[in-house]
Amino acid sequence: MEIVNQNWFYLIIFVLGIFYGSFLNFISDNIGNLKRILIGRSKCDSCQKKLRFLDLVPLFSYAVSFGKCRYCSKKVSWYYPLSELVTGLFLVGIVYYIQLNNLDLIHFVYYLVNFSILLVIFFYDMKYYEIPFRLVVFGAIFSLIYRFTIFGDLNANTIIYEAPMWLAIFIVFYLIIWLSKGGMGGGDLKLAVYLGIFLGFPKIIYSLYYSFILGGIFAFILLITRKKDMKAKIPFGPFLVIGSLIALHFVII
Repeated sequence: MEIVNQNWFYLIIFVLGIFYGSFLNFISDNIGNLKRILIGRSKCDSCQKKLRFLDLVPLFSYAVSFGKCRYCSKKVSWYYPLSELVTGLFLVGIVYYIQLNNLDLIHFVYYLVNFSILLVIFFYDMKYYEIPFRLVVFGAIFSLIYRFTIFGDLNANTIIYEAPMWLAIFIVFYLIIWLSKGGMGGGDLKLAVYLGIFLGFPKIIYSLYYSFILGGIFAFILLITRKKDMKAKIPFGPFLVIGSLIALHFVII
């Protein structure tokens, strides 16, 4: 009976997650326009028709309309259901991590806020090939304040311990940007430093390891299937976000 209840619990979390993903998607499309985020309505990218509730049910609306707008019949990007699905899985992962480690509500808020920021970055980078700098700064400051005041795990001693790691991440990414001649952007460097502050050492090292492995596999698949060539741009931000979630869940340190 307990297993059944747990399954229902995570199903509810997943459903809440896909709705939350739709909201984060809306935010990612309207970064810098606070008024539209607060009172705006979602529109079709093609015909600009304001969408109704039945058009905005995560995953379901996309499936029943066969991936097309109900008003202009233009194809709706696969990006939208994918982002909703990813958020649902992410939220389940966060809740599972909190339960597994017997963490309290304070920790839940910390991880939820950070992963909300990271998911918006994930969506934005996928769509626009750019990482919003203001979100990275906000996430880094939020994590620093939280770790200084709430967790108390960041102090003079731990800063001395972690600062060389933040500097090393900066240098490594800067060298990659320089050697690749723009193949990797400065936004990825800033995001990696933010992740270092959020995850701490040594989880950030595992996070970057998983990110490069996943990014490399994805790029290789695109090359062998001839979907992209060697000069094509591939956003690396989403892999940094996924790598951080893997490190958070599976690196028990």
